[in-house]
Amino acid sequence: MPKHCVSSERFNPSRKHSSSKPWQPSTKLILQLQGPVFNLLTNLFNRYGEVTPDTLQAEMDGVSALVYDVTTPIDRVFQVLEELTELSEAAHAPFTQVQVVNMGYVILNRTGRFRQPIIKWRRRHANARTWVHFKNRFRQASRELESVTDRALFDTTFNQANLVQEIVDNIRHVGGLARVRFTAHLIAFASGSSE
Repeated sequence: MPKHCVSSERFNPSRKHSSSKPWQPSTKLILQLQGPVFNLLTNLFNRYGEVTPDTLQAEMDGVSALVYDVTTPIDRVFQVLEELTELSEAAHAPFTQVQVVNMGYVILNRTGRFRQPIIKWRRRHANARTWVHFKNRFRQASRELESVTDRALFDTTFNQANLVQEIVDNIRHVGGLARVRFTAHLIAFASGSSE
């Protein structure tokens, strides 16, 4: 029989074995699952797993400090929030949909990249601000922004730091010019001449 085929031969306990030992069920037979694997894992977690308030709080703090890297797919943010939601349920302190949406809102707002979509989101009626709508709306916004944004600007922290430094330098330069002009006007005023 080829290796990729499964044998149709069934276990027959009445069949004689060549071994002199009495028959014992194999480990595979003992571990045969009854019902969906999810139920088994849930039962194991309920029996042996425990999520303490400290563990949940530590994970919440980590998510609160999350800085979304706009070069990664936005679904990574959604995945982190959904994992935190599952952890909160395991800790018997489930988050509301509003709490999860608010955490996502804060993370995306912090980037400064989603200003217009966030403004539109805030205009929605509270009943329409569900987790599913949030994910759909910001996935769409992310795709739209990708198509019109120069990704090279966001590709590295180095480029972001250079952009910030360039802005700071320009502000200093403009501020310096303003001081020079103001000083020249003061000197001209004090000497009685006008420009």
